[in-house]
Amino acid sequence: MDADRLDRIQHLFFAALEHPSETRAGFLDAACDDAELRRAVEAYLAADTDEAAFLLDEPLVRLYEPTEEALDAVEGEEPDAVEGRPIGPYRLRRLLGRGGMGTVYLAEREDVGRQVALKVVRGDLADPAARRRFELERRMLARLEHPHIARLYDAGVADDGTPYFAMELVDGVPLTEYCDRERLGLDARLRLVGQVGRAVQHAHQQFIVHRDLKPSNILVTEDGTVKLLDFGIAKALDEAGEESGALTVTGRRVLTPAYAAPEQRTGGPATAATDVYSLGVVLFELLTGKRPDTSADPTREPDRPSTAVTEADATSEEAALARQTTTKRLARRLRGDLDVVCLKALQPEPERRYASAEAFVEDIKRHLAGLPVTARRDSVGYRLRKFARRHRQGIAAAVLGVLVLALVTGLYTVRLQAERDRALTEARKAERVSAFLADLFGASNPFAEVGGDTLRARDLLDRGAARVDAELADEPEVQAAMLRVLGDVYYRLGLYDRAQPLLERALAVRRDALGPAALDVAESLHDLAWLHVQRGDYATADSLGRQSLALYERDGERTVGLAAALVLAASTRYFLADYAAADSLYKMGYALNLALLGPDATETVTGLRDLGHVAFARGDTEAALRYAVLTLAGYRRIYGDAHPTIAKALNDLGFLEKRRARYAEAEAYYRDALAMERALGGDGDMGVASVASNLGAVLVDQARYGEAEPLLREALAVWQREDHPHTASALSHLVRVAREQGRLDTALVLQREALATARRHHGETHPRVANMLSALGDVLLARGDARGAERAYREGHAIDAALHEADHPKLAAGSVRIGEALIAQRRYDEADALLRAALAPLRRTTDTDPMGLAAALEGLGRAATARGQYEEAEQLLGEALRLREARYGPGSPHLRETREALAALYEAWGRPGDAALDLD
Repeated sequence: MDADRLDRIQHLFFAALEHPSETRAGFLDAACDDAELRRAVEAYLAADTDEAAFLLDEPLVRLYEPTEEALDAVEGEEPDAVEGRPIGPYRLRRLLGRGGMGTVYLAEREDVGRQVALKVVRGDLADPAARRRFELERRMLARLEHPHIARLYDAGVADDGTPYFAMELVDGVPLTEYCDRERLGLDARLRLVGQVGRAVQHAHQQFIVHRDLKPSNILVTEDGTVKLLDFGIAKALDEAGEESGALTVTGRRVLTPAYAAPEQRTGGPATAATDVYSLGVVLFELLTGKRPDTSADPTREPDRPSTAVTEADATSEEAALARQTTTKRLARRLRGDLDVVCLKALQPEPERRYASAEAFVEDIKRHLAGLPVTARRDSVGYRLRKFARRHRQGIAAAVLGVLVLALVTGLYTVRLQAERDRALTEARKAERVSAFLADLFGASNPFAEVGGDTLRARDLLDRGAARVDAELADEPEVQAAMLRVLGDVYYRLGLYDRAQPLLERALAVRRDALGPAALDVAESLHDLAWLHVQRGDYATADSLGRQSLALYERDGERTVGLAAALVLAASTRYFLADYAAADSLYKMGYALNLALLGPDATETVTGLRDLGHVAFARGDTEAALRYAVLTLAGYRRIYGDAHPTIAKALNDLGFLEKRRARYAEAEAYYRDALAMERALGGDGDMGVASVASNLGAVLVDQARYGEAEPLLREALAVWQREDHPHTASALSHLVRVAREQGRLDTALVLQREALATARRHHGETHPRVANMLSALGDVLLARGDARGAERAYREGHAIDAALHEADHPKLAAGSVRIGEALIAQRRYDEADALLRAALAPLRRTTDTDPMGLAAALEGLGRAATARGQYEEAEQLLGEALRLREARYGPGSPHLRETREALAALYEAWGRPGDAALDLD
């Protein structure tokens, strides 16, 4: 079969997938001009329905097993020769490594400025079955969206027929190496295995089995994040010398014997239980420093981990040292639950192992929490021992209860003494922190010295962080306070990777020194929650914020700490799209700050800004503008003319003016904010990225694409580095640039990536996902795929409908988009009904957002033209044109489509255009 024929089959296959099953036959009737072509496409569609079973039983690597000649050619390739070579849309930079099934390069996709690990799989896709399975596997793997799985960005076929996979470039070290280098204890190692298991479970839910889990495929980054490589595609990249001899190709199977399940070694099918076994081997190795010895007989149960570390050899002693313990203590800790959990995962028979990776992880969680594990035989004595270990303090308190009664008479005196001691402690703590800072920075006001010099500030902060442990170890409260101060300054500089470990340590020190219910603990929870907000991890932030608020509420006092906790809880609800709860909590926090601090306090003015954000999210743009103006005035009263907080207020006003299509005003606000952010924060930080992205977007609105693109790419680079949710927004802005420049294929790739990013960070039902779906519909409509656009628009509209009242203007705007897709399909009556229903809510927002109404009128005008209702069409299109002219000016490119609609009307009508409309 020739390549053109294959390309046509592939094109029709994917086009047919876009049709629902009930209309697919009609599409094939129209699209296939011969019976053989139709049979080929239908065969692909039939195989598509069974993709899950295929992926479970037959790894893709079997389809592309290289010949000896191909491997020899690869081995003979000079590493320097690859520089600059194109593979699909990627350009190779350098060789990273080779495995049995392919070669991995550092490559760059220049149109989006992203570096990837590009695996080039040796093989040939001329065989239709191989090509079909390649496409199926690519689609399946694209669904793997998990924070602990290295993402598959793209997959394709180069011009020479070579298949490739573009994967996330992970800068990390193998799991075992990381744990030993950091000298992690058993609890920390167990938590990392839990991350691995959750990622594996996610893949199993997508019908994907890894088949080759081992430490070199499980990398840990410098911040302690686990990333799994090579789900279902091919042999992983082996670092030089790493596991180099472990890869075995037996017949048509690929496995690493030390981590392979018995059924893999005997040629049986790989299932979810296969990965559970490999997880058990990894756990065994992390706990003991050794692998279970089953080389002689893979069908026998291995020794217990506790037995493995009691052997008198150097390996056991080194393992104990790497886990910061002794051999005897390590064996004692392993004996019991951890022995049982490991052996349950390592059972030779698949049916006797854990039923899923999730069950395996759950037992690890239960062990860490001091709960009975499910793998262990239940007994009363076992449960009582577990209960006693979990509740040592509670049991001791019960025993001492009678003694406490005898001390009640002295309670009042003790309380007064405690209050006095606390006041003295706080005074001494403040004095020690001030002395430490003064010594560190060489000034009584350390932040005044470094406020405008980020590099100087970072040097001083690094110096302080290094001294905290050495000098304050015997003063835990002072140490925690100092850790918090340094973490807070890192946070304000946008250095979140440096801030997070300091704030986490401050929390741990406070819990140990003061107990879990202390208000200082609530304060540290609050700090960490805000850091996670800035990193876009809203679910974690919400959990931490709720814990903090509960501690403040338990205290029962009306304090600024309680007000801050209310604002934090409101903010996490806002970012999770629970706007009603956010509005209520914000108002409670604002009222408390106003009563305690007065109208000119920073906290009170920030409350106005927060209320403006919620007002806009709920569709009240006028209220949002009022709040924004009050906020800027309040901040200027407090801070003067230059401060990061003022930059944020200017950014807010720019955003609102952009929404009103007042682009010159928006651009002025954004440029002022960007200049202030650069002066105060330095290039490349999150504040600069946020404003640069917004300024780039408003330049796109003015068709100034050359000025916009560098700003958008600058923002994208920052957000991709931080893996921040705003990555989706920056990509979507670049989509608009590509669309307007006619690069529709690039626009589609970028927008699909933006949608996947939004879903990964926010789930399936967040308003930002709805926005990305609408933008995807715009791209599809521009490409002429009206049906695909309609599906994307309707999916986004359904998300919005679940979040907003029926008359919300965002729902009306969504209806207009669906109407446009229907008109493109000549379904004029359906479009007319949708667009007319949208008119009323859109007219209510004409003052702040007239373009929604203009779009609805234009759609109705096109539909009326198609039905021959020319006079009505002229009235509708004329009103749409006047709205656009009033907003953009008569010479704006934003008027082009409306003018084209009027020209089509007059051509259909057979009469010249009205001169008053100035169509020329």
